Amino acid sequence: MSRVIAVLPIGLIVIDDIGMLPAGNEAAEAFYRVVDAAYERRSVAVTSNLPPLCFDTIMPKTLATATVDALAAPRPRGAHRWSQLTASPRRPPARG
Repeated sequence: MSRVIAVLPIGLIVIDDIGMLPAGNEAAEAFYRVVDAAYERRSVAVTSNLPPLCFDTIMPKTLATATVDALAAPRPRGAHRWSQLTASPRRPPARG
């Protein structure tokens, strides 16, 4: 928990590449704790190749649901709200 508290003074917390590898319970809980601690206090940016509704494929469903709910919740003035950008599943045409 002390590491979570250490991150809170930062104005923008960036968590990169969620879903590259399956998260064990400890890593999933740490991810949730950071998001929960920053809830309504800081902006959090999360990047992933997975849509948020698939986070339960890499972490326990209850933690995934709670984390996504906290990320999608309304933010106070000045903090950024969740936005989802998805890449097209189609590959670009081959150059020939």
